[in-house]
Amino acid sequence: MALMAGIVASGIMYAYAMRQAGVAITPPTFPVSGYAMDATNKSGLAGVSVIVDRNQVAMTDGNGMYNASLPEGNFTLVFRRSGYSDASRVFAVQGSADAFLSPKLPEGQCRFVLRWGSTPRDLDLHAETESGQTLCSYLSKSSPSAVLDVDSRQGYGPETVTVLDPNASIVIKVFRYSKDGEFSSSGAVVDLYDSTGLADQVHVPESAFNGADWWVVGKVHLCKFEVNNTVSY
Repeated sequence: MALMAGIVASGIMYAYAMRQAGVAITPPTFPVSGYAMDATNKSGLAGVSVIVDRNQVAMTDGNGMYNASLPEGNFTLVFRRSGYSDASRVFAVQGSADAFLSPKLPEGQCRFVLRWGSTPRDLDLHAETESGQTLCSYLSKSSPSAVLDVDSRQGYGPETVTVLDPNASIVIKVFRYSKDGEFSSSGAVVDLYDSTGLADQVHVPESAFNGADWWVVGKVHLCKFEVNNTVSY
């Protein structure tokens, strides 16, 4: 313990001496990488700017991949590309962070993008009527009111539903299809986009009980979203 305290004290004294001498101390940086993808088809997006504190730190290549170096700490990465709404990720260096960008929507349409961690391997986004009739899911991917744009079955997402009929009252739900993990530890988030960009964001309750199979995210009507955020068997 005494040795560790001595090392820390020596480091502080060294840093102080360097500052007094006018020598700049460059903090260490760590690699950050990932992919930027279209939320409606999971294809990689080229030319996406990766921004931290209003500064561009990277741009995606032809496959949608980016590489950056950032100092230690927590950051909000903003992903920006013409024709898409901005996406953001709160990120603790070091590692990887993927982003799913929603193409900009016309007035009257909205979109829900589900993302999560590695488990459960398969979460399914559903759009239903208030009476429980399925409008779109992995079993039936389109209806006049809503379409399932992409279905992911190996973790992380995205699962994306676009609401086409603004007059429909639609309930957005998530089904835990694979049982290799719980909602409470999934890190699941649903991002809601409308014609203005990101309009709302719902995180699955960390207090969700084990064994829950359904997460009722909320209801949308006229692109106005009412959060429910409850889980059930």
